[in-house]
Formats: sequence, C-alpha cells, structure tokens
Amino acid sequence: MYSRSGMILAAAGIAALVSSAAKPAVAETIDLRYGHANTTTYPYHTAGLAFAANLAEATEGEVRVQVYPRSQLGGERDILKAVQEGRIDLQALSVGVVGNRIQAINALNLPFVFASPEHFIEVTTGELGAEILALARVEGDASGIRVLAIAGPMFRLPMNDERPITSVEDFKGLIMRTMEVPLHRDVYRALGATPVPLPFEEVYSALQNGVVDGNENGASALFSNRFHEVQRYVSDLPVVSNSGALVMSLATYGRMSPEQQAAIDAAATVWAEVMNTDGMALESEALEAMAAAGIEISHVSDSSEFVAATRSVYEDYMADFNEEHRDLVRKILASQPNRVRLPN
Repeated sequence: MYSRSGMILAAAGIAALVSSAAKPAVAETIDLRYGHANTTTYPYHTAGLAFAANLAEATEGEVRVQVYPRSQLGGERDILKAVQEGRIDLQALSVGVVGNRIQAINALNLPFVFASPEHFIEVTTGELGAEILALARVEGDASGIRVLAIAGPMFRLPMNDERPITSVEDFKGLIMRTMEVPLHRDVYRALGATPVPLPFEEVYSALQNGVVDGNENGASALFSNRFHEVQRYVSDLPVVSNSGALVMSLATYGRMSPEQQAAIDAAATVWAEVMNTDGMALESEALEAMAAAGIEISHVSDSSEFVAATRSVYEDYMADFNEEHRDLVRKILASQPNRVRLPN
C-alpha cells in the first residue's frame, strides 16, 4: 500500500516524463568552415558573410558558417584540395583555379568570352548561367566538389611599367606575371608577351626590381596590393575573367538533410548577388583610385584585334572541350552585344 508522500512523488515523476517527452529534441548545431585567400574587403569575404547570415537565419541557427580570409586555411589550391577531401567545408575561389578541375568552368576562362561586366551578369544570372552551373555540378560532384554558384563580374586587367597597352603590338616583348593557370599563360603568349608564373607574395618585389615588366589581376587586387606604387600603366581590357565560384565539399553537402541542402542552395544565390554588386563597385572604385594616384588608365573599346590574336587559344582549347562545353562557349559568344566570331 502506497503512502500519501509516495503517491505524490510517483505522480510528479510521471508528470516529468510526460513533460520531457512533449519537448522537441534539440537539433544538433553544425559548424562549417569557409575559406578564401583574399582580404576582408574583397567580395569573397563580404559575400561569404552574407551567405553565412542567410544560412543561419534559414536554419534557425542549426547550420553556422565561420569565414576564414587571407589564406588562413591555405592558398586557393590547398583549400580546394581540402574541400575535395572533405577536410574543409566551403571555399570561394577564382574560376581560373577551379577551372583546372572542371571543364564547364574552364570555358569561362577563355579570353574575351565576356564583353563587359554587364554581359557577364546577363549570362550567369539567366538560363545560360543555369546551364553552365548544371554542367559544372555534374563534373564537380564526380570529383567530390559541389559547385554552388558562379559570380563576380570582374576581369584580370594587364598592368605594366613600360608603356600603355592599347593594341596587340604593345604586348610584344613584355614579361608578364600570370597565375599558374595554363590557359592564362597561353593567352598572354598569344598576345606576344612572355608569361612568367610567380607566387603571389613575390609579385610586388618582382615588379619593383624589374624581374617582370608587369602583371595582370583584378583592379581591386592591383590597387589593394599597392602594385600601382611600382607600375605606371593599366589597361581596362577584359582579357580573361576574374570571377569566382562558391564550392562545397560534396561529403559535407551529402551529410546535410534535404531541408538544410535547400537552405544552402538558397544562401548561394545571396552569395552570388553580393559577389556581383560588391565586385562591380569595388573594381570601379579601384580604377578611380589608381587614376587619382597618377596611374594612366587606357580604356580599350574595341577588342577585335585582341580576339584575333588569341584565336589559336580558342582553337586549342575548344578542340579539348566536349560538345556540351563547346556549345556553352558558342552560346556565350552569340549573346555578346557585338558578336565575336570564333572556331566552331
């Protein structure tokens, strides 16, 4: 027979169990690392912060992203390898580097394939952009890299200390530092320059000491790294794209619930929007700042001579592309305001 106190304790215990069962299970918090090799003023960073904020809000704090700038997690190639192996979750990086792994993205690295920042945005945010992204995802997934977005209407502009570049002839004899991207080197060789790949941290001293005559990069990178202190001429010439891609470890993406994956995909569209708006503004501001600092800016309105000079690059790379990639290039060129006619 139970005592009154025993009955009270038993009832309290049952109530506690019922109350506990009624409470929803606390969701596990997932912390992700996002790395990039640029400064905190660069769109990779501002877009990364916007991506993180949007994803945290959409998942009610279940998925949190910490952004690591300035190569804290390694250089672009180091981080990309770690993403592929599942050791780092997310990365923002140049299409030049990721294009070495994914041919659909390498098609965007062809010289003068985009006529302007506005043309880049028109292509990448429309139906053609969705087609490019879909093909890039198929290729990327096969190697453990989930491509979430492609954005950033920036171009790698030639800068040097010898002369203004307004024609192909002006490239002749120039020793130009380029990225370690075969396509970039082939483009500058076709233009008549001698491309020399150097680690980025060595570029300033190489320019200062005359080891190379010039380099090429986005306007904001040229300015923020103070290359204008040791160079005199910049050409506003869209030789190759300096846009970026947001990639994720496929292993990490695969561990997410369908709802979390949908939130990640939605946050990637926010990333792309910030990349486009901040990228365009930053490049324009950098050109203005360099002009104010005394740099001579050459604006080249007709790139047909440069397109003709790099025709051999198109022929070589188009031959290596499969038909889907060649079709992408044809569609991009056909969408240019002044259509560029190149090999089929």
